[in-house]
Amino acid sequence: MNKHIIAAVSYLICIFLSSCSTLDVKEEIKPKLEKRVYLQLIDSYDTKIESRKFMHVINNQDNKNIQIGDSLGEIQEYPIVMSKQYDENIQKSKKEYENENFEWAANALSEAYKKEPDNPFIQYYYARALYRTQNGRIKSFDIYRKLIEKIDNENQEEGILVIDEWFIEAYWKLATIYLDYEKWDEAIYEMTRFYLGSGGMTSSALEEQLLSYLTEAYYSKGDYQLSQYYAKKTLNKNPANRYVKEYIDKIEKLGVKNISIYEYDSKVP
Repeated sequence: MNKHIIAAVSYLICIFLSSCSTLDVKEEIKPKLEKRVYLQLIDSYDTKIESRKFMHVINNQDNKNIQIGDSLGEIQEYPIVMSKQYDENIQKSKKEYENENFEWAANALSEAYKKEPDNPFIQYYYARALYRTQNGRIKSFDIYRKLIEKIDNENQEEGILVIDEWFIEAYWKLATIYLDYEKWDEAIYEMTRFYLGSGGMTSSALEEQLLSYLTEAYYSKGDYQLSQYYAKKTLNKNPANRYVKEYIDKIEKLGVKNISIYEYDSKVP
């Protein structure tokens, strides 16, 4: 089993063991998102984006004028009926997933996906369940990617980053699989979208994990200063995080200039 999927780990243990590293526990960190969305800045990648388009947000402000920390509005509710023919299957899959019966959750939507392969809600809940099954991650990746590519293609404009708040968890799951495929740029891109659209993470363990993965991704693509930056941000969250300390040691051996978080933050608007 791939390490990033094993380490899509739960913060439940960290609630009781505040010094633990999120990459040492073995349960899924489940994104818990606020209903109201606030704009966040994750790293310098965001400075390349002229504007951001947040889908399914009520009372959305003009993206070009919003500042970090501003409220974008509230996420729209899902439609009451997500599929005329298979809505009951979607609800059953959601219930089985909550009960951690992931195979059953996936099976509940296997026929629905064959009949309605372009239904975004069936795609989302089916991919989510497959991600947690023993042999379903490759198919999960394909379905998640199909879902997000369709959203991007229908809404993308040059210089605009599209983030669909209805399917925000898909960006995170895609990122973890891209990491296992060693597709570093793609992983960074999806992690950025997840963080920007998460509205303020209620799980500090999930944020620690994301920062740890950014440390790894930037190191692996040869951007050692950004890797160092995220390693230090991670250690601010949890000084006992052994995962990023390994990258700091590697970077020091390369003779890379040791910069402070504040020095780098000053470069990021």
